[in-house]
Amino acid sequence: MPRIVFSDGDLDRVTVAERPHVMWETVLSLHVLQHDDGADVFDVWRRTVEHGLGESSLREAVRRLCELDPNDSYFPDFLTPDISDLSPVKAIRRVVSTPPELVREEIDRLCRRRPRTAWLRDLGRDPRATAGVLRASLSRYYRLAIEPLESELVETVARESQRRRSALRRGVAALFDGFDPEVMRWDPPVLDVLAPGADVELRGRGLVLIPSTFCWQRAVTPAKTSGRPTVVYPAARDVAVGATCGPGRPLQALLGRRRAAVLAAVSSGSSTGAVASRLELPASSVSEHLAVLRDAGLVTSGRQGRSIEHRTTALGELLLGRAE
Repeated sequence: MPRIVFSDGDLDRVTVAERPHVMWETVLSLHVLQHDDGADVFDVWRRTVEHGLGESSLREAVRRLCELDPNDSYFPDFLTPDISDLSPVKAIRRVVSTPPELVREEIDRLCRRRPRTAWLRDLGRDPRATAGVLRASLSRYYRLAIEPLESELVETVARESQRRRSALRRGVAALFDGFDPEVMRWDPPVLDVLAPGADVELRGRGLVLIPSTFCWQRAVTPAKTSGRPTVVYPAARDVAVGATCGPGRPLQALLGRRRAAVLAAVSSGSSTGAVASRLELPASSVSEHLAVLRDAGLVTSGRQGRSIEHRTTALGELLLGRAE
């Protein structure tokens, strides 16, 4: 159980991510595919993904990813780089551009715990030569399993982040005391995380908390020692994953997938450019979606400094299922 030790300089350097982390959601969703726990939460999504695995080449891509990313206490850290609000394409590009020596090191560590399959052997032997296969596998899996849930993931993480950041304004004790003690426990100046991992002394680096829809029951702490320390933890969910979003689901059936994603993306306030970058859409397309949503009374727009901020109205929140 990792003990995260805070110094005085770390207490005001705790942040809670406001957006889903593309690669953490991808990596942890692969774990969910490899176990049967949480049937009431994940089985709708599991059935949808399994139904989409009809093509043999896609099944092979997912098999490769499960070998690289097993449902285990260790999986390669290069799969979850330190990124800030990157689009899926850019996030996957960051993964496959990992320095070859780091890929080899982490594949070797993985294979000390499990068999070195032909795919892992090829990836570790020549990461650059296999980068195209890894990129294609990640991209195809993301389109199948994660992309249909984009608006749901954005909504779930935004709601969770808002709740935790509100607690953080009262101090780190209020933040950490609000967590399930089976996930993490605050005993100043130490945060005990109930998950596999090594102790960490923050030493002024602060801590990033990343809420995740696909994180199940316990938190995850990366094994890497570089970068800002991170804890990924389960975001609170109101409904089963995939029950309200995805092809043919109510919100997307009403608005269309992209427009529904734009609506969810501005739920906590955002500019046109930020939404366009996040959803990897042309700014002109985002502007058109926002105009339609604004005319329908779902979004309001106003100047904030030098930019225009868009935010959902009460009606928009109601449609997203977030009205209190």
